[in-house]
Amino acid sequence: MRSMARMVFPFLAAAGLVFAGSAGANRPAPPKLPPHVIGNANPACGATLTVSTTLPGNLDCSGYAGTALTLDAGVTLNLGHHTLTVNSSHVGVYSDANGATVTGGQISGGTSEVFFEEASHDVASSLTLNGAVIGVNLSYETAAKVMSNTMSGESGEGVYMEYSASDLVQGNTVTNASNDGIETYEDAHDEFTLNHVTNSDDNYYDEYSDLNEFIGNTSTGGTYGFYLYEDEYGAVIAKNNVESEASNTGFYLFGDYNDETYSAPYTVVSGNKANNNTDYGFEDYESYNATYTGNSANGNEYGFYLEYPARDTITGNSAASNTDEGFDLYDNYEYYNVLTFSSNKATGNGDYGFYADYGAPGKLNTGSLNVPADCYDVVCGAGVTTTPKPLAAPLHDPSAPPPPPGS
Repeated sequence: MRSMARMVFPFLAAAGLVFAGSAGANRPAPPKLPPHVIGNANPACGATLTVSTTLPGNLDCSGYAGTALTLDAGVTLNLGHHTLTVNSSHVGVYSDANGATVTGGQISGGTSEVFFEEASHDVASSLTLNGAVIGVNLSYETAAKVMSNTMSGESGEGVYMEYSASDLVQGNTVTNASNDGIETYEDAHDEFTLNHVTNSDDNYYDEYSDLNEFIGNTSTGGTYGFYLYEDEYGAVIAKNNVESEASNTGFYLFGDYNDETYSAPYTVVSGNKANNNTDYGFEDYESYNATYTGNSANGNEYGFYLEYPARDTITGNSAASNTDEGFDLYDNYEYYNVLTFSSNKATGNGDYGFYADYGAPGKLNTGSLNVPADCYDVVCGAGVTTTPKPLAAPLHDPSAPPPPPGS
């Protein structure tokens, strides 16, 4: 435990003043300190702040070969709308103590402009970050908050998180990160809400996590909008996100379920929009028992491309003006078939509106203006037929993933 420096407030009294009466009676109040000298009045590069501090002016640590500033537990560093400049080989603001906060200014350069690790309830908010490898870096953090920051031109990630849990990343804007805009690795129960990421490699990247939630975010450009690669480590929740113009896929999911339990909660993809992506609006490889509902995919190559859609529930989605199929269920045979495929809509797609390799259970799907036909091996509404007849499912496919238990 680091020692806490004592704050000493000078008391001004007239010479020869005698205090009388009860304790505190007639005692003059201490003068109020101006905001710019709260805590450490003029912190030097390399300082560890033990009390909350507002930076009185710009602090240039570009020539200091070490961490610019370190925060003790419960300490708030308010940059006071000033700029902290960081050595390109070192960290800007660092803490491994609970309840540290950095807010209200600009940090430029460094390996990580803000780095919190092995603690809880740390906060990075209302910052402008640029020119570092990583903007905000969280490692083994719990219940941290990364809120209302603007990050641009990072050579790595805007926000990078690993081995953390129950963190909130909200209201941030990330532009032109050379790697990923917001990336998380082996996290659980994080919330990503109302963020805006543009033209990073993968705008949102989530790997080997469990039950992270992506809600109300926007994604523009990039290689992938949302790359959600859990590979059977866990499920993911994606709701009401708006994505467009990825050079590959809008929403990519791979094995987004927990193969140790095969039980709820499962992946939910609902109310999202994927528009004008070069390849797929939504692409999913065997996210066992996932639910897709109320999503739309317009102007992509494929709207929805679901491979081995084992036990998926796919209802109330729409696909329009995609150059290939609106909906494509690939290798949906035997235990890899959907649980239900119902009440979806496909309009004006350049190939089939609905296409399944093998017959898909469901009802009331509607299609129009799709070429060469609206439905293929999918149950559509009245007056829409399925031709040709369903193909016989193969008895064994050595390239297929192992079957879910109980199949």
